[in-house]
Parts: sequence; structure tokens; C-alpha cells
Amino acid sequence: MVQAGSSLARKWDDDFHNPAANVNDRQYRRVKKKYKQVNPHKALLVRVSVFLFAYGLLIVFLCIKSATLGYQIVQLQNDIAKTEAANHKLEYSIAQQTSLKRVEMIASTQLGMYPAKNQFQFTIEAPPKMQVAGRNLAAQPVEMGDKTLRSIYKNLRILAQKTN
Repeated sequence: MVQAGSSLARKWDDDFHNPAANVNDRQYRRVKKKYKQVNPHKALLVRVSVFLFAYGLLIVFLCIKSATLGYQIVQLQNDIAKTEAANHKLEYSIAQQTSLKRVEMIASTQLGMYPAKNQFQFTIEAPPKMQVAGRNLAAQPVEMGDKTLRSIYKNLRILAQKTN
């Protein structure tokens, strides 16, 4: 039985039973291969031109890249200038908010404070009177402590006047 994939299966005439007849009837063609001669100067010229084209593309790419980097640098410098201007505005605002005139105005209007006077007023509680065997100890004057307190008060007044 002949397989379906063989070349003889497609032939329906009676010659396939006689294999000797088929061999002689077949015609063989000889194919000549053509070899192309390449001009070496032309091949070199093509290679050099491809290399120069690629080099030109590289140069154009690098020029475009440097131009875009230049634009980015200018944009960043503008951003830095804007940020510095905003920083100076904030510093001015902070200085304005913490100025002594503004703090004094807020203290006097909103907090109900009033400016200090040059005179100091101190209140001291009197010590309780102690009775020891019928004697009043609070009635006895203490002169040494009194002089010390007066000198401290005097120095505090002078210091307060110098700071105002």
C-alpha cells in the first residue's frame, strides 16, 4: 500500500507499478548557482556611510539633551529665586509679628496689661506677734535687716531704670 504523503501517491496513471520506467522518464535539471561579485570599495563606502550616519544621530541626540538640560537649569534657578523671595517674605512677617511695638500693643489692648512704672512697690506681710512670757517680740526694731533690704531695693530700681 502506498502512503498518502509520498510523491507517487499523487500520480494516477499505471506507471507507478513499473519503477524502472519511472527512473528513465524523469528529467533532472541542474541548477547553476550564481555568485555575485562584491566591489570591496563599495562595501567600505556603505559601512563608512552607516557609521557616519549613526555618529551624526549621536551628536544630534547629545545636542538636544544638553539643550534640555540647560532649560532645566534655568527653570531650577527661577524656582530657587522664587523660594528665596518667599523665604524673605516669611522672615519679614516673623520680624513684624514679634516686634516690641506690636507685642506691647497686644499686651495693653487684648490682655489688659499696662506699662510698668519706675517705682517699685513691695508688700510684705507682717510677722505674727509672738508673746513670750509677757513680752512682745514684734515691737522690737530690727535695724540690720532693714538696711540690707533698702540697699537691695535701691539696686533693683537702678537696674530696672537701665533696662528701660
